[in-house]
Amino acid sequence: MSQPHEPQEIRLVLRARFAARDIGRLLKRLREAAQVTQAGLAKKCGIPYQNVSRIERGAREGKISTLNRFARALGYQMEIVLRPIRPRPEDTKRQGDE
Repeated sequence: MSQPHEPQEIRLVLRARFAARDIGRLLKRLREAAQVTQAGLAKKCGIPYQNVSRIERGAREGKISTLNRFARALGYQMEIVLRPIRPRPEDTKRQGDE
């Protein structure tokens, strides 16, 4: 029998265009590491199991409250941090500066 999953801090930097997909992949990874089925997670969170699948695939954006329920059911605390946007070097190049 495997050892219980010990949660570790996980940081995810979201790119606006891919945020739903990135969050979904992370949730799937956490759920599988905890050896919990989609149906089991859905039951713990009080939502239809189809919603877990849709969120994991990035086909549906989960509400923050739903994502928080997922995190807590898997032994994590969800935190949201907002930081100022720093321009990337390639965004600051002017045309003709090659």
